[in-house]
Amino acid sequence: MSAATTILYFAFGANTCRDVLVRRRGIVPIASEAAELPDHRLAFVQRGVPLLEPAFASVVPSPGARVHGVLHELRTHDMERLDRMESGGYARLERTVIGRRCGAVPAQLYITRSPRHGLSPSRRYRDLLVRGAREHDLPASWIEELDAIPCSHVPGISDAMPWIVRILDHVIRAR
Repeated sequence: MSAATTILYFAFGANTCRDVLVRRRGIVPIASEAAELPDHRLAFVQRGVPLLEPAFASVVPSPGARVHGVLHELRTHDMERLDRMESGGYARLERTVIGRRCGAVPAQLYITRSPRHGLSPSRRYRDLLVRGAREHDLPASWIEELDAIPCSHVPGISDAMPWIVRILDHVIRAR
């Protein structure tokens, strides 16, 4: 990972999945590697849209726990674009993460501003996290943990969500 004109970003949610980050959001990382965030746990505490996408991922402090994710090296303008997409409910903070190749480095990540406990993600969203974890060869135990997350699915309504997300991503990218 390199230069001052780039930013290291730790993704633990949908942005671990190349289909989301690259194809849908148009952000192509310079480099990506498996990484982990120590002393935090994954939590679905970012309120979404009831029935459609009830919750999104965040991380919360938890001594001894670890969140596995992907460390992306992004161009500054791509990080600024990501800020526009994520800034509604998330604050960008810096934390030390441990990359599989680069070791301990400071990285940017998004943490929910107003956590709401007791939420669960949609099956579609949970499956994106599982897919991203597999794409980046995250530990099998982490993939199993993600796959076991209880999720919601409302037939018909939930099935329309991929189309709604694509439309919203297109609108956001156009800004």
